[in-house]
Amino acid sequence: LIHPSVSGIYVMSFSDGMNASAKMEVGDIITAAQSVELTSMSHLTSIINEYYAGDTVTLTVYRNGGYVAVDVILSPKPD
Repeated sequence: LIHPSVSGIYVMSFSDGMNASAKMEVGDIITAAQSVELTSMSHLTSIINEYYAGDTVTLTVYRNGGYVAVDVILSPKPD
């Protein structure tokens, strides 16, 4: 269930080969990237676009009643 008092991006699935899939779970809510609170998926995308493949981005994730920091290594964008 989505937590009514937590704002963020609900993780519904992962694409094959995503580094995040080893560290995150379906049902997680991404609330911040690089300590910036997120307002939308496009906001997350704009933050990630400031980095390059191989860079590490720290996401704040709400999971099971608490917040955890998850470091994800960015993959190259598909052609």
